Amino acid sequence: TLWQHSDEPLPREQREFLGMEVQKRVTESREAIVDTKTILVVSTILFEGLHGPPSLEHVRDMDFSALRSLRNDEGRLAAFQHDTFRGSQLRIDLAAVAEAERQPINGSEKPQHRLRRADRLQLECNFNLHEGIASPFRIVNFEELLAEEQCFENANRDNEK
Repeated sequence: TLWQHSDEPLPREQREFLGMEVQKRVTESREAIVDTKTILVVSTILFEGLHGPPSLEHVRDMDFSALRSLRNDEGRLAAFQHDTFRGSQLRIDLAAVAEAERQPINGSEKPQHRLRRADRLQLECNFNLHEGIASPFRIVNFEELLAEEQCFENANRDNEK
């Protein structure tokens, strides 16, 4: 987001989860970048885990015979009733890695700046057994695991001399 030009509006999803102060900082930073373009070199998101209501946990462990005995198991039956009519939260854990480069617009393919990141994200939505996923996912936790930046401006100028 910081590397996008100021004439490109922030995507709606980012505006929704960024506070006003962060949006202002991002906008000001983007306005300072006018002679470069950003290239996303690579990005990957890996699924790490799913956490949800008790009824989903019961379904994972159930076989057909356990389904018949559900009426006799008050704990499981209560979990199914709760998750059908009231719902709860469904959470997905993800690991994301990305590499991006900032290059001059003037046609030079040499990057001025490179950023590599590894992050862990948790997405959450409302869930019930009647509708399934009952709301859009939202980011509830974001953990930066690694960020590595390289700046090449001086090296490129030295190579051109």
